[in-house]
Amino acid sequence: METALASPLLTFCGAVLLGMSAGLVYDLLGAVRRRLPRLTAPLDLIYCVSAAAAVFFFTLRQTSGELRLYVLLGAAGGLLLFFRFLSRPLRPVWDFWMDTLAFLAHLAAVPLHGARALCKKIFKQGKNLFYFARKCYTIKSIKRNTAAEAVAKSEKREKRKAGGGLLPKLAILVVLVAIGVQLRALHLQVQEAQAERDALAQQVQVQQRENDALAEDIAEGNSEEKMKELAREELGLVDPNQRVFSVTN
Repeated sequence: METALASPLLTFCGAVLLGMSAGLVYDLLGAVRRRLPRLTAPLDLIYCVSAAAAVFFFTLRQTSGELRLYVLLGAAGGLLLFFRFLSRPLRPVWDFWMDTLAFLAHLAAVPLHGARALCKKIFKQGKNLFYFARKCYTIKSIKRNTAAEAVAKSEKREKRKAGGGLLPKLAILVVLVAIGVQLRALHLQVQEAQAERDALAQQVQVQQRENDALAEDIAEGNSEEKMKELAREELGLVDPNQRVFSVTN
């Protein structure tokens, strides 16, 4: 009889301790919620799931999975006892420890913040250095390409000049040769005209002399000496007193 009563009593006491533990956990989470209000909903969800799991495992261990009414009453009573007598006195303790933990976390985060700021600066400097190096490379590439294009254009221009300069030279040479040939032909024509002019001038002079002679003859008339001269020159006649010698080789 005593053994049969002791087992439910121990289970009930365990349920009371379970309720008080649930209240203690709720107060601890409350201290966190008061400092981080945005975590209220996640913490409440975690608390409800944890409390249900604790009741489930407690009943599974103590009552072989059978949910007894005194277990629920014990858990509820332990929760009420904690909130009625222990919650308010222990709240400053939890606040103190939470403030202490927050301060220690802040101190521990100071090097992390410094390292984070240093990493940001290093990243920023590296980024700027990368951008600067990329700009320098781009500028050098543009200059190199521009220089190569300028060299290519100058080479093309020189080739064009060389190719284009030869043709005008050849054309000028042909024109000069043609002009020289024309000048030579004109010079020959001028020389021929001068020769013809000289010949005509000589003919004119001869004809003038003949005309002058004829004019003199006409002026002198038909004298005896003139008739004799004409007979000798034209007819080959001689006077009776003249002698004619014939010289033969």
